[in-house]
Amino acid sequence: MLLNTGCITQDRIGRALWNTAQYGSSKSVEFLIRNSSISAGAIKRAFEDASKSTISKFLYKKLVAPAESVASAFRNAAGCGRYTFMSDGERVTILTFLRSTGLVPDNLVRDTFVAVVGESTSYADVFVLALSNDACISPEITLEAFQKAVREGRPENVKLLLSKYCFALHIKEEAMVSAARDGRCEVLKEICASKDRSLGALNKAIAATSDTAWLRHSAARLDLRPFDWWRKVCCEKWNVVQLSPRVLLPRFKSTPEKYIVPQFTARLRNMR
Repeated sequence: MLLNTGCITQDRIGRALWNTAQYGSSKSVEFLIRNSSISAGAIKRAFEDASKSTISKFLYKKLVAPAESVASAFRNAAGCGRYTFMSDGERVTILTFLRSTGLVPDNLVRDTFVAVVGESTSYADVFVLALSNDACISPEITLEAFQKAVREGRPENVKLLLSKYCFALHIKEEAMVSAARDGRCEVLKEICASKDRSLGALNKAIAATSDTAWLRHSAARLDLRPFDWWRKVCCEKWNVVQLSPRVLLPRFKSTPEKYIVPQFTARLRNMR
């Protein structure tokens, strides 16, 4: 057998193991391990980049010092380390297995959760599926991830977090205003899709944004006539009880352009 002739270097055998761990089958990995002398370093690298749970579990038993390797494999599977191609199902299984070894520190899980769910869109749903019930994912951590997803403009992740976790009403309302102020309207739509929000908070978001498409979207969701809607916003903005069309129009003329929606201004002129 060529593997035992000495004609194939350790480096080549190590690379063959790594390629097989990423793209091959568990049987092929087992064959290489049984029939050749492979260094601890080559086994470590193959384990960290394994793309199937069966391969990961097999190589785990061959590790000399597993703690560091398990942490690296966890980062890779979460999408925070070296890129490793694997199916979503295998990614969930590998993340769950690695966590079950007891060698993935809680602080690494927390930091990775915030990084993946707050920033990345590639594996956020997979990571949440694998570790949403982990004891170390506290309400404070999910809140940090939610606020980061809002700041970074990640509507898919905002939607995911809102569907999996409960956030206090004032947290969601603060996020609405923040997203409106920063022009993150796709994020704003996901937060506004939540049922438990107040009209007052929505009005604050409306006053903070200049995106006319989102303004039309919000008006349709609230089933408010444009004039009534803008009157509500302006009453709050200028701290008055009631405004008539005759009072509103001059105020619009002296308001910065970003608060004026042309079709609503035209509606006010027609109502004079």
